[in-house]
Amino acid sequence: TNHGHSVCRMTLWPFQQVECHALPFTRLYVAPRCSLAYCLWLLCAILLVVIPLFATFATENVWVKESFYRAQPAVSFTNELFLIASGDTVNSAVGWSNQPSLQSLLPPEVKVPLVRSSFSDPNHDGVADTLKLSVELPSSSMRHLTLLAVYEVKVRGKVSEELSGLMALDLSSPYLASGLSVYGQMVFRQKLPL
Repeated sequence: TNHGHSVCRMTLWPFQQVECHALPFTRLYVAPRCSLAYCLWLLCAILLVVIPLFATFATENVWVKESFYRAQPAVSFTNELFLIASGDTVNSAVGWSNQPSLQSLLPPEVKVPLVRSSFSDPNHDGVADTLKLSVELPSSSMRHLTLLAVYEVKVRGKVSEELSGLMALDLSSPYLASGLSVYGQMVFRQKLPL
């Protein structure tokens, strides 16, 4: 016996005690199935499963590596116009433009045309299907016409994109003409992905 002295026992390394497994202390809360606590727990569990699934399938990007779709763009006239009309001689040329950067390309005689732009939407989807541009120039006759008009193209839907398109007409006739009607189709071709 040791009187007043602490005894330190040393054990050999192979015989020292080591923690092999631990169980945390848990506390359980119990409630009947018709209680508000259980209904709230059930609602949270359902929302934790349903909301991620709904968000995944609503974006339509589940395991999609490449996709394409067709969309009809909304096209409108931007009121940017350049016009030159000429008759028998070069001196008979008249023109007009509302772009200051193109004023230097106009002939000496400038006449302001009456410009009307309209569209029709036969299927009532809110997107113009047919565009009409009417230009009346106060000139008696012409043989050559150069017309540049700028249109704005807006694509909406899965991808939003806005760009401008140039419509160019360069027409000549062997005979003098007092009027001209041109019908065409506007095609937008996308070569690279957005």
